Amino acid sequence: MAVEMLQDWCRWMGVSSRGGLLILGILEDCSEAEFQGALQAALWPMGHFTVLGKVFREEDNATAALVELDQEVNYALVPREILGTGGTWNVVFVPSCSSEALLDRVFHFLEQQGETVDSVPGDPGLELDRVCRLQSV
Repeated sequence: MAVEMLQDWCRWMGVSSRGGLLILGILEDCSEAEFQGALQAALWPMGHFTVLGKVFREEDNATAALVELDQEVNYALVPREILGTGGTWNVVFVPSCSSEALLDRVFHFLEQQGETVDSVPGDPGLELDRVCRLQSV
């Protein structure tokens, strides 16, 4: 649901959701200076960003913020949480690919290696096999 909120908000603002982050759980008593400081500390490795807007969400009793990065999200650098005023804020981003696309990549890699899902030892092979069977049903 949070990813859908991010996508909808980005669409409404006319920006790409691939370069956007949704920050959830910002308490009302967090000042603008504290907010900006926490974002700077957490997001500096990702480069320049702009806060496009904030909105209070009654269901969370907290504020959500839409942040646009100057470049596409580098998923390795995205923090899952930001330590802010009153606790941690959750960071939401659009996943880089769907589960189907991920499975296609895994199968392609295994095929290039001359392997199959069944030949991969340990839990990853079993989990992929289960996922494949579920998708085929």
